[in-house]
Amino acid sequence: MVKYIKDVHGFTDDNITLLLDDGEHTEPTKANILKAYSDLVAATQPGDAVFTHYSGHGGKLRDDNGDEKDGYDETLVPVRFLLECL
Repeated sequence: MVKYIKDVHGFTDDNITLLLDDGEHTEPTKANILKAYSDLVAATQPGDAVFTHYSGHGGKLRDDNGDEKDGYDETLVPVRFLLECL
């Protein structure tokens, strides 16, 4: 994905945030995912092009406010999910 958005769409390294569980990059924990999205929102302005990509596990929870037709909210499952929930 990084190669694609750089080569095809002209994004540069300073405009890319990677969260990977490879021991080299920042881990995609709940806190780090939320921070990355918060930083993205703070850094963008109307008219900016933004690309986000998530590759990992997901899940679903019962919808508690009735806004989902299927009755479920979809979720991301971050690294160390079980440890963070205990």
